[in-house]
Parts: sequence; C-alpha cells; structure tokens
Amino acid sequence: MQRKSELDAMLADSQRYEAKRQEVDAWLSRMEGRLARMAPVANTADVLEAQIKEQKSFHAELHQYKAQIDIFSQLTQRLIAVYQQDDTTKVKKTTELINQRYNDLNTSDHARWLWFRMGTYVNTAVNYTQDTLYASCESSLNLCVLNGGPVGGDDEPTWNFDEVPQGAVICIVSSYRT
Repeated sequence: MQRKSELDAMLADSQRYEAKRQEVDAWLSRMEGRLARMAPVANTADVLEAQIKEQKSFHAELHQYKAQIDIFSQLTQRLIAVYQQDDTTKVKKTTELINQRYNDLNTSDHARWLWFRMGTYVNTAVNYTQDTLYASCESSLNLCVLNGGPVGGDDEPTWNFDEVPQGAVICIVSSYRT
C-alpha cells in the first residue's frame, strides 16, 4: 500500500510538472515568435515611438511572467529533492532549457533597449544638427538679403540676387530641413 501511495504522489507531481512545463513552453514560444516579428529598430521618430511602446509591452510581460518561471523552477527542485532515488536527468535538462530560453528573451529585450537608446540619441542628434544647420542657413540668407550680398571690401565679389534663379537658395536651405 505504501508503494501505491508513493506512485500516486509521483504521478500527481509529474502531472503538475508537465502541465506547468506545457504552460511555460507555450508562453515562451509565443514570446519568441513575438520577438522574431519585431522590426529592426527604426531611425525615424514616429516609428521609434511606436516600437518603443511595443517594446515596453514586451518588457512588462516578460518580467511579469518571471514569477511563473520561478514557480516552475521551484517545482523542479521539489521533484529532484523528493525523488532523489529516481533518474531526474530529463527534468533537470528540460528546466535548464526553459530557463535558457527565458534568459535569451531577457537578453534580447535588453539588447533592443540599447538599440532604442542609440536610435533615439542618433535621431535627436540628427534633428538637432538639421535644425542648427537650417537656422544658420536661414540667418545667413536673411543677412545676404538685407545686405544685398556678402559683406566685404571692394576686392570681394558681391551677390546679385537678380541673377540667381528664384527659389534656388530657398530650395537648398529647405532641403536641409527635411
């Protein structure tokens, strides 16, 4: 009778372990698929903003599910401790694989955040540079228009804006703005 009770307990523990393993495996597969479908980090502000929002959601779910991964690991440790006489190699290996998959997702999440920081920095720097260049060109153009040409001595040529096709300078300046 005692062996039957042990076997019943072992069966119940195995079923709990297997149910939790399937749940965790399904979640990991879904998250791995979600990560695989994410586009590379963009270089435009509007797309970056949408991607960061998506990444925040991914990050939150990843860390919220960490508790379930911990429960699965505790269940594994309990099985190994209770059934020391039995071969638990497969259980250990399965749990290691599950933990590795979770760690890979976590590492990928961290790496994407680094890419987002770099993308945001580059985007901000480019916008700042474009704005600075545009402002500089605009103030130079205003100075030229006010003075009728470059300021200088008699030896330096002056600009005659009547000879410049209308909109040429503005076209050049506005192309730096986009």
